[in-house]
Amino acid sequence: MIIGKTELEIEPHHISIGPDHFAVGINDGVWYYRWRPIGAIDVTKQSMVQIVTKRDYMGTVKKVVMND
Repeated sequence: MIIGKTELEIEPHHISIGPDHFAVGINDGVWYYRWRPIGAIDVTKQSMVQIVTKRDYMGTVKKVVMND
C-alpha cells in the first residue's frame, strides 16, 4: 500500500517513520519531513510532504527513533 511519494535530496542509508513525520539519513546528516496521509490534504493545496529541517550530527547516525 502506497501512502505517499516524494523526491529526496539523497539516497538514504536509513529511513524512520512516525505518525506525522519521517526521517532519512546518511552518514552524519538527517533530513526530517512532515507528511500527511492521502485524504488529509487541506483545501490550500499544500504539498503532502514538507521538509522540516536538516540536521548534521557530530558522529555517524545509524538510526533515528520516531514516536508520537
